[in-house]
Amino acid sequence: MTTLVVGATGATGRLLVKQLLGRGEAVKAIIVLKPGASAGEDDIAGPVAAAKGSYQAPKSVDFVDSIPQTPVGKPDKKALRARYAETATA
Repeated sequence: MTTLVVGATGATGRLLVKQLLGRGEAVKAIIVLKPGASAGEDDIAGPVAAAKGSYQAPKSVDFVDSIPQTPVGKPDKKALRARYAETATA
């Protein structure tokens, strides 16, 4: 799925995480755009829905300046899940 997201936009960093909701999970896209690039939620979710089906497309998209990294340089999914779990319960 991340290949579809990058192909559709000028994304340099992208991450798809499952966000825990009240009744289950939903796919959330967290996107870092290249400088000067612009995109909207439909630009991200649309190509994924067309290729994979709407059930696999992100239900929400957040555009961020950077994605937290672990000490070895991988995306820190735990930090992101904690950040979005706080906003989902607030």
